Amino acid sequence: MRAFIRACAARRARRHAARVVRRSEGYLVLEAALAIPLYVFFVLAVMQLVVFATAQSTVTTAVNTTAVELSQHSYIRSTEVGQDVQHAANLLDQLVSGLSGKAAGLDPDNPVLQTTLNPGKAADEMLRKHLEGSDKGLRTMGVVDGADGVRATSQTSLFDGDKLVLDVEYELSVPWMFDHTITMHAHAETHRWEADR
Repeated sequence: MRAFIRACAARRARRHAARVVRRSEGYLVLEAALAIPLYVFFVLAVMQLVVFATAQSTVTTAVNTTAVELSQHSYIRSTEVGQDVQHAANLLDQLVSGLSGKAAGLDPDNPVLQTTLNPGKAADEMLRKHLEGSDKGLRTMGVVDGADGVRATSQTSLFDGDKLVLDVEYELSVPWMFDHTITMHAHAETHRWEADR
């Protein structure tokens, strides 16, 4: 009889242990079903932050390079030669427009002339030149319109005072947010080159 009672108790203990194991396996599956999507979301969010940081680094490098190049071109503007170029360009424009009724067709590829006559346009053109090889990468990183989407803001001042300030903005599209964009800024300041320094 004791053997029978022990056998029944052992059988009952095995059934109880099997139920506990089944419950704990169920809990494990439930925990995994909740934890794995959260883990994947955080990994993807961190990866997207790295992509945004890479885009910001690319744009900032181009802005800094453009600011240095513009400061070098400002040297010509600060000399008498630069002032003479400005005056001659104005006279030529008046002459051509007086004869033909159209504005003068000056060489748009001359960066010194661009910087002298239209500094805002010169900043945009030089910035595009420095971002030219990065256009596809910027589009892949989510920059709206790639290199063409990076544009100088109204806070850009090229020939006011000693400093040259180049401030640009662009938009990054945020994946998983249904066409939501974030406006990003890049800023560079440098001293202008001057003839009397």
